[in-house]
Amino acid sequence: NMYPNINAEVGRLRLKQRKLAEHLGVTGNTVGRWLRGDADIPASKLIKMAQLFGCSTDYLLGLDGTKEKAPPSRDEEETELHRLMRDLLIALSESQSTTK
Repeated sequence: NMYPNINAEVGRLRLKQRKLAEHLGVTGNTVGRWLRGDADIPASKLIKMAQLFGCSTDYLLGLDGTKEKAPPSRDEEETELHRLMRDLLIALSESQSTTK
């Protein structure tokens, strides 16, 4: 596994790789290639993952051992919106896994 911190965050939120792919607007195969290191993760998708997981891109790439977010570059309302979107994705993922 090329990016253990990304996998850790996916596991922490109990997201399926497929759900992460949907959130990022790519296929599950694309996410799989990224995580195996078979393809580079575009910066725009890495930023979306950091926002979803509430951490820095450096943490996701394993460049920084701390999960702290970088200083916010957006206003508080947008940060709250991202938190709500993350919570919604978690709830959707959990509800779909219990119906299978």
